[in-house]
Amino acid sequence: MIMNGRTRQRIGMPALFLMLALAGIAGQVIIDFSVPEYTPEGILKNHIRGSRAIVYENGDADIHDLQLDTFPKDGHNMHIAAPYCRLLRRRDMVTSDGDVKIETPGLLITGTGFRWMLKEDKGVIESNVTVTITNSEGLYRREQ
Repeated sequence: MIMNGRTRQRIGMPALFLMLALAGIAGQVIIDFSVPEYTPEGILKNHIRGSRAIVYENGDADIHDLQLDTFPKDGHNMHIAAPYCRLLRRRDMVTSDGDVKIETPGLLITGTGFRWMLKEDKGVIESNVTVTITNSEGLYRREQ
């Protein structure tokens, strides 16, 4: 769902790339966007938000105030936040030289510089990595 002012439309992560690619002319700016991705069953899978995106003719985009939430079936939700990043459409990658914060239940990871591969759903933090265990019970699932 893109929510920008009065616009509401349900689209997935691949559609985010399409939306950015179709935004048009180099330098096109999208303000306060929100794009959730749903499973075929209508369950929220991912949600990407930002305060501003500058879109380029090749479909890449500079995103400001990135907020990416994932909601996998295993229940280990994840929140990724970065003040700035670049979406590389042809490489299905989000990258940045700036700070990043990743939160999951019981775990906080911060660092500088990152690459997040969208198809593989994995990433690398380049430097200044700090890992904080906030609640070890949140890291393990207990079967009852």
